[in-house]
Amino acid sequence: DEVFAGCDTVALIEEHSVVGGAGGAVAEWLAGRERPHARFLAFGTEDRFLHEAGSAGWARRQAGLDAEAIAAAVLAARRT
Repeated sequence: DEVFAGCDTVALIEEHSVVGGAGGAVAEWLAGRERPHARFLAFGTEDRFLHEAGSAGWARRQAGLDAEAIAAAVLAARRT
């Protein structure tokens, strides 16, 4: 509760599918709160396989999980 009461935006990043992940668990918990104060953003991969091989950095960029993409999405969410 403290994080959501003390911040305007909370982001959760996971390096796997958002389906059945921590983001879903937090969203479910948050839905049961009386008054969520912060915007919640969950970042993870789409529910699909990568059919190409590359470095971990490459895979993060493909999934939009690199620092630049996450920072841009958080900043955009805070402006709306």
